[in-house]
Formats: sequence, C-alpha cells, structure tokens
Amino acid sequence: MLQGSDQMPYLNEESFSPTKGTGDGDFVRVCDPAWSVGWCDPGFIHTSFLKDLWPNTRYFYKMGHMLVDGSSIWSKIYSFKSSPYPGQDSLQRVIIGDMGKAERDGSNEFANYQPGSLITIDQLINDLDNYNIVFHIGDLPYANGYISQWDQFTAQVQPITSAVPYMIARWSGVLAETMYYVSGENRAKFWYATDYGKFRFCIADSEHDWREGTEQYVFIENCLASADRQK
Repeated sequence: MLQGSDQMPYLNEESFSPTKGTGDGDFVRVCDPAWSVGWCDPGFIHTSFLKDLWPNTRYFYKMGHMLVDGSSIWSKIYSFKSSPYPGQDSLQRVIIGDMGKAERDGSNEFANYQPGSLITIDQLINDLDNYNIVFHIGDLPYANGYISQWDQFTAQVQPITSAVPYMIARWSGVLAETMYYVSGENRAKFWYATDYGKFRFCIADSEHDWREGTEQYVFIENCLASADRQK
C-alpha cells in the first residue's frame, strides 16, 4: 500500500494503490535461479505509477502492509520532488557507475570488496538537496549469486532512491530490471530513453553492438532525433 500527498494530511490511499485507482501498477514474483547457499526468497516487488503530479512540487508518502487481521503497519514518511517544468533551464544530475556495496559496521562477507561505495553513498546523501536525478551506469551490488546482497544494496541506497529518480543502465539480472523501473519499450534491452525537465537522456550500452545498422544504433539515432528541442 502507498499513501501520499503534496500537503499533509495524506490523500486518499486508493489514489496511489499499486493495483487500482490512478496509481496503476503491477507486482512481480521474483525467481532468480537458485545458487544453493546464496539463494533466498526475495518475495514480491511492487511497481506503482503516480499520475498527474504538479511539476516542481514536493510530495510526501509512506508505504504500508496489510496484516492478515486487517490491520496495517506503515513506514516512516518519505518525500520526493516531482520533475521540473518542461522549459526549466537548469537540472542538476549525478552520474555514477559500478558502485557496489559494503557493510557499514566493517564486518566482512562473501565478495564484499567495495568499501568505497559507502563514501559515494554518504556524499550523495549529504548533497541530496543539490541534484534532481541520479543515473547509475553499470553494475549495481555485484551480488555474485547471493540474493541477500540485493537487500543490502537497496537498503544502502534507500535514502537516495526514496527521494529522487534513480535510473539504472547495464543492469545485472532480473532483480535489477524488476526493482528499478526504466521507461524502455522492451525492458529486456539495455537501452532506453527518458525525458526529465527539458532534457532528453539516451541510455545506451557499449557492451552490446552499437555499430551502424544494429538495433542499438537505430535506437540512438531515433532517441537523439526525436528530442523535443522546443522545450
């Protein structure tokens, strides 16, 4: 369940439901191939779409879960700012790549070799008011067969992903493309276009063929050619 509003108190819950109302959405049962000791049930992942938001407006929301007895439990209150006006001149963006994750308490675990990721995360959290959108280009948590490391990674980036768009590229496996929504027509591909404010972003993948005549080359051409230059 998802509740939200641009002003307190909250708007009607139904407006932001993952399965009904104007918050059209879907949920996926994620089943990555088992890696024996590295596998655990990731449960359900929900995707919701919030429609008709005013530009440059801060919205407050919280997430909840309905228990079998009909009662509900709720998260703390989060907030995000909707996208800029189409003609807005400035947009601050952050582009990072191959960040990984690490244990904040200094403990060690299997394939835990990205302690520097915490430095990046802390800097992004401290600067949260100074940028509008994040592009994470490249591998995300380097889970290496341990699904629990995805939980660790998503918890590590939650202060950022709960507040600004977190766009990924060259994602790793079905968990990435399910956890992080991208606006591609075919999410099995590693390229897509997205507009934010007056800017068009064309996300490509150099690890797939992008030479002239290939499918990705055609996408890049169309992505750049279809940008609205009148914004």
